[in-house]
Amino acid sequence: MSTTRVALKYGLFIGLGVWCYSLAVHFLNLNDFELSWLKSVIWIAGMMIAIKEFRTQNEELLTYKQGLNIGILSSTIGSFFEALFLLLNIIVLNPKLPEMYRALMMKSYENADLSEKELAQITDLVAFASKPNMLFIGTVLGGILFGLFFSLVLSAIMRSDSAK
Repeated sequence: MSTTRVALKYGLFIGLGVWCYSLAVHFLNLNDFELSWLKSVIWIAGMMIAIKEFRTQNEELLTYKQGLNIGILSSTIGSFFEALFLLLNIIVLNPKLPEMYRALMMKSYENADLSEKELAQITDLVAFASKPNMLFIGTVLGGILFGLFFSLVLSAIMRSDSAK
């Protein structure tokens, strides 16, 4: 089995896992920001299982590069599906979600000692970053970076000694 096929399969699983998480958070009225660590667990588990499956199917051989490819590609696919769900969530379930993100981002600047000019610039930047299309792009890029970091770690841990 190729690294691409395994990554596609588990990228879809990561995306579906994040969708289930997001639906549970929405319908149970849970705080997404307090439970966001669960998304990381879904993400890391998906990448780890993908790398392990490839290694098992490849007669216990896994190079660092193969593990890295699987992790990054599965994470990229998972982040695309997470971003797609975020857009659907904004359109169908919760149109006020960008406003909620904007308010949370601005809350972090409340206690900062900023001039009016600096606060106006930050307000403009936060308004731009909380638009649905920018949330989509930020989600995909964030997932890719998350996948890159954890793929580096997982690949180093799970590579075969004989495939160095």
